[in-house]
Amino acid sequence: MTTSTRISHQNNQEVANALSNVLANEYILLTKTKNAHWKVTGPDFMEKHHFFDFQISQLDKFIDQVADSIRAIGHYAPAKLKSFIDLTQQSVMTKETTAGLGFINELVTDHENIIKKINETIPMFTNDYNHHHAGDFITTLMEEHQKMAWTLRSQLQA
Repeated sequence: MTTSTRISHQNNQEVANALSNVLANEYILLTKTKNAHWKVTGPDFMEKHHFFDFQISQLDKFIDQVADSIRAIGHYAPAKLKSFIDLTQQSVMTKETTAGLGFINELVTDHENIIKKINETIPMFTNDYNHHHAGDFITTLMEEHQKMAWTLRSQLQA
């Protein structure tokens, strides 16, 4: 597929590859958040169950936006579980816990890892590949993860 941008095919390919990594990280985080949603127990079960459900809806929206961004620059988004596992920088392992706070600690770490990875990618998009739109997009995505991490960390405070 060709696009009508002034950005070279090679740069679009590099941006699509980097966005595919972002997509994989998002998908793994979604799966881990679903794990928390399905397995949480304890006296605050209902509160945490709804909280994780809300985070799932946010992550699902992010995933769709990243995949759409890959398509918009003329490439196909990876859509197989094996692809996500191969492309992610996230740990695919989860700690065996059913406690809400245990899940939250793990998810905070995962969001922080995504924030770090996106922050490293922004200058590559804007400086190396002259793809300012993608840089703006993932900057906004990083800000959303910062908010999600903050809401998770807030639940850890007594």
